[in-house]
Amino acid sequence: MTSPTHTLTANKCSVLFKYFLLLLMLVLSIFTSWLASTGQLTSLDERLLGNLFHSNDAFIDSAEDRAESMTLTLSELHAGLLVLQSSEFGISFIVDANIQLGNIVAQATDLVAYGRNFALFNLVALHVIDNTLKLVQWLTPWLILVAEAGLLSILIADTWLSAKNRWHMSLIRFGEGAVITVLLLVIIFPFSINLVRQSSEAVTESLYHESYQALLNTQEHILSSSNAASIKDDASETLALFKNARVKLSEKSSYLASNLTRYVAVTMMEVFLLPMLFTLFLLWLTRSIIRRHTHWNH
Repeated sequence: MTSPTHTLTANKCSVLFKYFLLLLMLVLSIFTSWLASTGQLTSLDERLLGNLFHSNDAFIDSAEDRAESMTLTLSELHAGLLVLQSSEFGISFIVDANIQLGNIVAQATDLVAYGRNFALFNLVALHVIDNTLKLVQWLTPWLILVAEAGLLSILIADTWLSAKNRWHMSLIRFGEGAVITVLLLVIIFPFSINLVRQSSEAVTESLYHESYQALLNTQEHILSSSNAASIKDDASETLALFKNARVKLSEKSSYLASNLTRYVAVTMMEVFLLPMLFTLFLLWLTRSIIRRHTHWNH
């Protein structure tokens, strides 16, 4: 059995250690405030996390350029299909065939409209991510002060307040929330974007170029070309050309659908799924580590 003297000594050492940590955090907070007010904390942040933020900026800028190109090209193709859909084309005395061709054009128009809307949504999401990263980088010195205030509240609650005090759990919850929020914004989210860049950048660029080239080929064939007649011209000539135009348009629509589906899947993985999974995993890991402070009370 443990003697009372040994237990008293252990409790005294535990209390002294808590007061030492509290004093250390107070000194660190004062020093951090001075660094933030003089701008030196920003320089320190640039040296520590500058490469991470710069690589993320380059990755997001490249993704924004791809999304913008895809959005503009899909918008042009959609506008051209709307004009084609509303214009007179086909062979006038074959009504059923004209209706079939018109239905194919309408389906292609709806497909391109869906791809355009998704590309626009992707572009907006990338802008939000980019602006969030830049805002976090600008606020990092002050977010560090918030995290230190959260740690101070945890230390104060565990040092001076008993577990039965109503402020004990409130201060602990505030401290945990502040620390986890700061770590989420400053560390976890940027590192999640960096993990996405390392794991998917090469594959994403390759698949994007394939989908984008397929889109350009479809646009050139359906609307116009410098060395060949457009769908509208073919459909207004002979019956053989009309049938050929209908078959080619159907094939191009299927080809475009498969490439747009692949583009949507890859974009969902790059912009939404992977960042969310990495962020949730790192957040869960960080929260589990932070909540280990409860062992002080035992």
